[in-house]
Amino acid sequence: MPQKSDNTHHILEGRATLYKRQLSPLWYVRFKVQGKWVKASTKSDELKEAKSNAVEIVTNAWFREKNDLPIISKRFTQVANLAIRRMEDTEKAGEYKKTYKTYVQALRKYLIPFFC
Repeated sequence: MPQKSDNTHHILEGRATLYKRQLSPLWYVRFKVQGKWVKASTKSDELKEAKSNAVEIVTNAWFREKNDLPIISKRFTQVANLAIRRMEDTEKAGEYKKTYKTYVQALRKYLIPFFC
């Protein structure tokens, strides 16, 4: 088994890894969300501060995953699909407005194909 580098630290019981890249003084964190690896900068060059920033980044991502929110991506399609899902959820809750049908139709027919 290869030895762990001095520039690598496991946090959150091994569920996330804090590491340094070769040409950067900053610390980065990588972790798995929804079966995909996510990498983010902690924007810190000090280990102690980087650890606290990394814990915040990872826990925020897990919260967003749990509540069906986009984790990091801000693509139009993902945000539009989230809006459609929320409008459809209001229909099930009995708070549906008639204009939501038009909004969903416009998003699916015109806006999503145009921006993708």
